[in-house]
Amino acid sequence: MHYLSLVDIVQDSLESETLVPNKTRLKPSVPSFSKYLVFTILLSDSLFGGVDNYWLKLLHYKDGKSQIDDSSFFLSPTGKNSPKDELLATLKSIQEGNPNDINSTQCLYPARTRWLKEQLPKENIEECRDLDQHLKKFDFKTLYLVYASSYMNSPASMVGHTFLRFDKNETTPLLSYALNYSAKIDKETDIFSYAYGGVFGGFEGRYTIAPYYEMVKLYSEMEHRDMWEYKLKLTSKEIERAVLHMIEMQRYYSLYYFNSENCSYNLLWFIELA
Repeated sequence: MHYLSLVDIVQDSLESETLVPNKTRLKPSVPSFSKYLVFTILLSDSLFGGVDNYWLKLLHYKDGKSQIDDSSFFLSPTGKNSPKDELLATLKSIQEGNPNDINSTQCLYPARTRWLKEQLPKENIEECRDLDQHLKKFDFKTLYLVYASSYMNSPASMVGHTFLRFDKNETTPLLSYALNYSAKIDKETDIFSYAYGGVFGGFEGRYTIAPYYEMVKLYSEMEHRDMWEYKLKLTSKEIERAVLHMIEMQRYYSLYYFNSENCSYNLLWFIELA
């Protein structure tokens, strides 16, 4: 499938204006781009190609559609199947939003906002006013991929479990934070419903953040599972990208599949975005 670049998007937006007999133009139903934005997009090779691929990753796109199943994740009603529409809706929402409002697009989608700000430096895109405060809280220095070995008492863990560990200080790993992706399953779910839902996407998969010592207590002390840690070679800026995406993904779900879209698969988005 061919994905449009930002150049194509703005060209289509400009062409969507309709000439009337008195030579006035009807306003298009897309954001009013500044002259600098149009000029930059039309002339700069740096705004398409690999950059478009980054936008697709922010939306968790694969095979022509987003793998996020929560409709509230999208700002455009067609955003799940159209990265172009979602981009235009995001730009418009940022233009109309108030960075002081915690419910603005800038605050709810800091990774999207940061990417657009970097691509369009003269557009004066403002980030969430509380973002610096959040980043100070999550001022992580290193990132680890952690694998907990198999646990035969749980069908979902027979092949182990994977999560990410964010460290502020490598000398005190138990005080670090873990980013986890897992299926939301009621305790009353019977074994047959559990297996069926896991295979056919019957459960919501959600990202959660927890103190690392809680994960150690659960997997190592209570379930007696081995835990393997692999340090990822990432810069502080790259880790910050993962943190920004972590902030915006906590609210949304995607369907969980034991054999495909599982914990390991859904954490790869963060590593690729970093």
